[in-house]
Amino acid sequence: MVNDIFPILVSFIYVIAVLLVSYLLESHGRLGRESARKLVHFLVSLWVFVMVYWMDSLWARILGPIAFIFINTFMTLKAREGRAIGMIFFPVALLAVSILYSFSLISAETAISSVLVMGAGDSAAALIGTRYGRHQLFSKSIEGFTAMFAVSFIVLLAFSSLPWEESFLIAFVAAAAEVLAPHGLDNLTVPFAVILMMEVL
Repeated sequence: MVNDIFPILVSFIYVIAVLLVSYLLESHGRLGRESARKLVHFLVSLWVFVMVYWMDSLWARILGPIAFIFINTFMTLKAREGRAIGMIFFPVALLAVSILYSFSLISAETAISSVLVMGAGDSAAALIGTRYGRHQLFSKSIEGFTAMFAVSFIVLLAFSSLPWEESFLIAFVAAAAEVLAPHGLDNLTVPFAVILMMEVL
């Protein structure tokens, strides 16, 4: 645990810095509210590399996600905004992935791929869908679905050892899990869909 003190500190400083930069960009009109939120979503998902490659103990890996579950719950209740529920489920997903990886129930590449598909893919889906979405697909858009699929496919090709055919299939399933999920729940359905598919395949 002592060896994990530094990466824990770095993790908290990194997340606070991401939140601060996002807030400043939004408050100065450089980013809209949704864009700022998705920037945080993507950048915080990169923490998975710290969790996998730098932290040794279970407690170090789950401390950050647990802390931000409480922080985000407080912020969501204060904002009284239903769409912000995803802010709670995001660290819940990170917590679940951290536990599964710590007990060797999933591999490093599954942990990394599932979190990055959630962070990068979902952010791309939201931003592209909001800006260019013209064709409705359930409660989302075909354009957002396509962005989610494309980014997920790239992530899987880059960070997993799966052949491209399996990466293609998992990316499609992840995109489907995103488009079918109610607002916020995609932060749970997407990573778990990727985990299940990668571990089965």
